[in-house]
Amino acid sequence: SVSRTYTYLKTDFIVLAMSLAGLDERNHACPMHVDFQRENSNRHLQFGAGPHTCPGATLARRETLIFLQEWLRLIPDFGVKPGTEPEQITGVVCSFEKLELVWPAA
Repeated sequence: SVSRTYTYLKTDFIVLAMSLAGLDERNHACPMHVDFQRENSNRHLQFGAGPHTCPGATLARRETLIFLQEWLRLIPDFGVKPGTEPEQITGVVCSFEKLELVWPAA
């Protein structure tokens, strides 16, 4: 194990991984499982909170909903390519570095 000592100043900022807010297993039995019917599924901090709420949050939610509805209408059966793993990037904004999907040929 590596031991490190950090010195913090009063002026230092700490950036919290906001994407981790919805992953508490005390609130959801399987937090990494996508379940659109899950109770309290809207309890996340992806768009901030309180006076720091993103002003575009309502538009972003609507755009995401429309995207998912159209995607599922056109490509209802898809999954992660066997033998691959999604690679995520975490930070202030979280995203995928790599996400290989497959679906049946038309």
